[in-house]
Amino acid sequence: MKRFTFTFSDIVWHKFYEPLLRHSKIFRTFVVYYSYFRRKYSVQPVPQEILINKEWKTEYNIPYTWFIDSKKLWISGVARLKNSADFLENVVEAFLPYLDEIVLVAEQATDGTNEICERLAATYPEKVKYYYYPFAIRFRDYDGDDQPTTDSIYSFAYFTNWAFARTTYKYVMRLDDDILPVPDTWERMRKYIFEKEPNEYLLYYWVNVLARGSQYGVMSRIPRCWTWWDNGIYPVSQYSYFTQIVGSTEAFHLNLLYRPFWFWYLHLKNLKKWFWTADYAQSEWGKYFQELSTGSEITEFHEYVDFPPSKIYKILLDNAIIH
Repeated sequence: MKRFTFTFSDIVWHKFYEPLLRHSKIFRTFVVYYSYFRRKYSVQPVPQEILINKEWKTEYNIPYTWFIDSKKLWISGVARLKNSADFLENVVEAFLPYLDEIVLVAEQATDGTNEICERLAATYPEKVKYYYYPFAIRFRDYDGDDQPTTDSIYSFAYFTNWAFARTTYKYVMRLDDDILPVPDTWERMRKYIFEKEPNEYLLYYWVNVLARGSQYGVMSRIPRCWTWWDNGIYPVSQYSYFTQIVGSTEAFHLNLLYRPFWFWYLHLKNLKKWFWTADYAQSEWGKYFQELSTGSEITEFHEYVDFPPSKIYKILLDNAIIH
């Protein structure tokens, strides 16, 4: 089983590379265009064979037409869920003003997640859709001999492709169960999409919130999440899809130019009850993040965000995270 540690590359990323991306326009421009041209000539259209699952569950095949059909100029968010009860209602209701469709796709949970999804879909039928995914995903810590491939209903990549294919609008994004939006940035982003209709990947980052007692701040060991992964909004196309890395997680394929939109979210993973359970710590991934959180200091918000900390506290209060 893979052991996760806080590596030298993690330190380089958070102490040097990521600050350069934020503060040096020349460096940021170089990275953005270098990664764009590298992807533009390497990413192939989605292989149709990965859309037909090898278990012959035909009702769970992924329609190729979803990748190429014309869609309305609105924005869909996709949440892939399991044991997500802690903040799920807060997250969905916080995003309702900014997303035109929220698709909840959940495995079988043990904490009431499925019932919460049903309730949200019934309460907001115009925007929220719920789909139950009846197969147990073999995630990154699965070490059996039958490792799932991209065309398996048990792979995280297939689950993700299937979940995104439930959406109906032109722009899509991953919606996690533990993030809250920063309103100013989201209003600016929506305006940009509807005015420009960009063929771009709108990249965001978030800060990891940490709390001890009544003290709230930013997690010192991993203060921000900003990756060239699937953290952003992009238009659906045959060049945007996921494949499985055997023994690890999914790989995201996209051939668009990245446009950073900076700080969009507060990340609440460290505040979830589930995060601190023995069940979460059973995986090496969960144990790794628990150790990072326990070993972190609480850093003041103003060191990592570009507006008054009072705005952060207002977001947390408005969404009933703190009282």
